[in-house]
Amino acid sequence: FSSSSSSQPSVISKMESDHFGLQKLVVALTRVGKVFAMSTTQGTEMWIKQLSAGGSDIEWKDLKQVSSNLLLAYGDNKSTAAEFVAFRPRSGEVLQRAQMKGGGELMVSSLPLYTSGSWKILNDGAKSDVGSLPSRMLLATSFNERQTRLIPPTEEAIRLFETHRSSIFLHSVDIEKD
Repeated sequence: FSSSSSSQPSVISKMESDHFGLQKLVVALTRVGKVFAMSTTQGTEMWIKQLSAGGSDIEWKDLKQVSSNLLLAYGDNKSTAAEFVAFRPRSGEVLQRAQMKGGGELMVSSLPLYTSGSWKILNDGAKSDVGSLPSRMLLATSFNERQTRLIPPTEEAIRLFETHRSSIFLHSVDIEKD
């Protein structure tokens, strides 16, 4: 289960198993970009990371599970850019960072489609090996910039999305505040 490249023992090897023999983590993200994992059996903190640099104005929104060994955190600064960070849930190891123009009204939707092989956030990002596990495809929409990006933007993902595009429906509701 170890996905860490360091010589330290993996988080999973330090965890106790539950009565089913499973080793589970709860991974949480705060608005200021602190992400942490806790053991479900011990209730102890297994690792903690700060995704934002000091003084960053990024407001982190959510985590999306791409595969069992890859999570994507995303947020925006409400004006110019959205930020994405892909990391390993078992170790907290950050694999990729990417930015997309157009902060503010950002929505990331999970699609019922999966790819295999390497995975990357955006075209300008480096690919990360996610092993042989299938990886969920995502759609990132910036309403300020009126653009939508497929994640990952690989040829396989684009071909798969084009094949199933007519059967995919996304719904967004804009609620005005009084």
